[in-house]
Amino acid sequence: MTDIRKLTKERFLSMLRLSNEASPAATWKVLVIDEGTTPLISAACTMFDITEENVSTVEGLEKRRRPFPNMEAVYFISPTEPSIALLNQDFADRSEPHYKCAHIFFPTKLPSVLFQQITERTAGRIKSMVELNLDYRAPEARVFHFNDPNSIYSIYTGEGREADRVFRSMAKQLMTVCASLGENPFIRYHQHSDLCMALASILQDHIDTYAEENGDALTSGDHRATLLILERGHDLVAPLVHDVRSHLSHASPDPFRVEIRGWIHHTRAGVDT
Repeated sequence: MTDIRKLTKERFLSMLRLSNEASPAATWKVLVIDEGTTPLISAACTMFDITEENVSTVEGLEKRRRPFPNMEAVYFISPTEPSIALLNQDFADRSEPHYKCAHIFFPTKLPSVLFQQITERTAGRIKSMVELNLDYRAPEARVFHFNDPNSIYSIYTGEGREADRVFRSMAKQLMTVCASLGENPFIRYHQHSDLCMALASILQDHIDTYAEENGDALTSGDHRATLLILERGHDLVAPLVHDVRSHLSHASPDPFRVEIRGWIHHTRAGVDT
């Protein structure tokens, strides 16, 4: 079985290696990350891993940074209006740019409007630009998440537009997981759930688009993985198995004082605690 944390780490490091290949003469580079991409890379890589790929320092895009006009910069930033504006600002002064040139990487697809802004203002300083399709956290070998604790609340209690926004964001992130694994999975969902059907439909559209744009990047044929989409109500055991203290403490009303000291499992041979 694939170790998704190791796979994600290798994809991040390949980003840095790609910048080295684009500029083989450059020795050390600056890695610039924003608030959206910081948790993505920190969940998979250590500072040692990053410096081993000829990165001398890691800096936050939103913070005041010291100029390094003689060094190249690797930008791993979110494809959003604020981040693109700060990127263009670094190279606004053509005589004294913040860095010598830029290698730009995005976790998800860059909108055409923002791409045009970059090409109009910073094109002369760009050496490479890549959409990684890597927008998830992988803290463990068999675990990934999207770090959106409010998504369930938005889906079940929000208005139609809010639920649709959450589904579209979740589908994009799930697609990047499939891209990392190289899978074009069979998508299965509970037939009586409108929520599952909605997410499955949006996800399938994203995967189909990615497959068309990237050729053989995803597996095809009958030997593909299966992706199951279920609501929490269809998997009642999972909260008790994975995080009993957190789930029960949030699910129990304030009047009930729940104290859990452990599990007692009765077997024929005796009692396991």
